[in-house]
Amino acid sequence: MKYLVSFLITFIIISSISYSIEKRVLLEQYTSANNGVCPDGIVYMDKIMTESQGRVIGINFHEGDGMQLDDGVLTHNFFVPDTSKRFIPSGTINRLEVSDPINKNYFLIQRADWKFLTDQLIAPKSKIEVLLYWKFNPETKKISGTISCTTIKDYNYQLAFQVIICENNVSGTGAGFDQVNDYDEYDGHPFYHLGNPVKGYVHNRVARGFIGGLAGNIGDLPDAVKTGITYKWDFEADMPSVTSGAPIKPEDVFLVGLVGESKGSFVYSVWNCVEVRETKPAIAIDKKDIAFGNTTVGIANEKAITISNKGVEDLSIEGINISGADESAFKFDEITFPKAVKPGESFEVLVKFSPKVIKDYSAVLKILSNDVYKPEVSVGLTGSGTSSSVETPTFGICNISISPNPAGDYITVSLKPSEGFEPSEGSEINIHNTLGEKVKTVSARHAVPLRINISDLPKGMYFVKAGGETAKFIKL
Repeated sequence: MKYLVSFLITFIIISSISYSIEKRVLLEQYTSANNGVCPDGIVYMDKIMTESQGRVIGINFHEGDGMQLDDGVLTHNFFVPDTSKRFIPSGTINRLEVSDPINKNYFLIQRADWKFLTDQLIAPKSKIEVLLYWKFNPETKKISGTISCTTIKDYNYQLAFQVIICENNVSGTGAGFDQVNDYDEYDGHPFYHLGNPVKGYVHNRVARGFIGGLAGNIGDLPDAVKTGITYKWDFEADMPSVTSGAPIKPEDVFLVGLVGESKGSFVYSVWNCVEVRETKPAIAIDKKDIAFGNTTVGIANEKAITISNKGVEDLSIEGINISGADESAFKFDEITFPKAVKPGESFEVLVKFSPKVIKDYSAVLKILSNDVYKPEVSVGLTGSGTSSSVETPTFGICNISISPNPAGDYITVSLKPSEGFEPSEGSEINIHNTLGEKVKTVSARHAVPLRINISDLPKGMYFVKAGGETAKFIKL
């Protein structure tokens, strides 16, 4: 079906002057986890947002599932009062009326036409700039922030601010969250063979609530706005509660702020909008574990971890410490705390492993920061101390097995040679104690199980070494 955009008078006026402010388009989709066609709406929205390079902002209003927002249903009903003409997935674009020969003027747009219409609306420059800043207080559970706008022309329209709370990574169990998927057998579709339904599906860009209500906040915008004057609204609201499914995770919340015309009961059309993550620092590390592997006793092995700030405020690293039974074997380069990391920047921490004896080591490196949601990040540290007198391998071994283990007076050592290798004259198996001292040597000319007498060895832990491989056993 072909649509013609019925540009409202207000939209024609604000599009008549060239200006440099970037225009963003709001695409609001009505969807449901219980509708098997809705996965296609997800695909359409994601593709449009990607191709627009951030100039199309998408929001998903759920109906009839575990993520339903009552105000979202009211919004859907407002756009199309005739229940016979409401359908999902469908969407509105900047909440503008469209027209077609059959249905005359109405708001809902089928997904096949989203791309065409969003491209049309992105083309002209915006005549109004919208800025949004916000924070979440984990103690009071409140969102607070400021939304502002500036125009380049006097307008005699009643404008209003509106803020929509959205969340990513929403999931739950059961029919209210598992995505029914009619495209499970559509070869080539992104939802092909994901299951029907897609159990545990992670929903993104889910509308969770309005700040300013459906009518928007009009108290901070006069009946007529003037060129070059910045109008703002300082707001505060509770983080929405969820009656079903998993609770809202503040770290996955983002806000969409908009300026549009207030019609008394709802804000439409949208003149410009902006999407903003919380104004906060956000710590990120490039690895959750550091494995140093085999390291010769008395020699230091070094590896680096990169700490980054993915947020929009300065990240403060308050301290780094290493804890655990083997903490003395691990060190890190001296750092002056607190250490500030600007948004988008990173730095490396060099961690050193220096084993004292032959054994397996482990510890935990903890990074403390002013990230509200992750004030402490842990990195696992592991490594093995090996002998400083390990001989140059004379043959390659893929695997060493020892039985019994723990052992009494004898052990049986089985070797699995590397592919295509035959042990040669002079090949040896060596047994070391935890100090790295060689305590026994046995010829290993043949790759067959070898029975070794260890009755002369004291009780304790020992290491069998052959061809560069190591296996440990306990002597009882």
